[in-house]
Amino acid sequence: MTLTGSINLTKIKKAIEDGQISVFKTESGQLLANVAVFVNDTPDQYGYDGKIKAQPIKDKEDYKVFVGRLKKKANVVTEVGNEPNLVDDLPF
Repeated sequence: MTLTGSINLTKIKKAIEDGQISVFKTESGQLLANVAVFVNDTPDQYGYDGKIKAQPIKDKEDYKVFVGRLKKKANVVTEVGNEPNLVDDLPF
């Protein structure tokens, strides 16, 4: 199953500026924020199958900063039948 969605960068930026979510820097200098992904058993009232929540800073663990939504992407299955013009030229 593949989930697709979007992340609200404006909301993430504001939450960082307001000190609501934790951000850390890697040894290579990249800034990262931890997130949690919640997948629903059934779609919500807007048709979304999941949510993305940013990890709050330790002293504000009651903050719930939802920064994205997800939808399940249907897997496409193509069946191959007996095609009359199909030439089998594989060497094995």
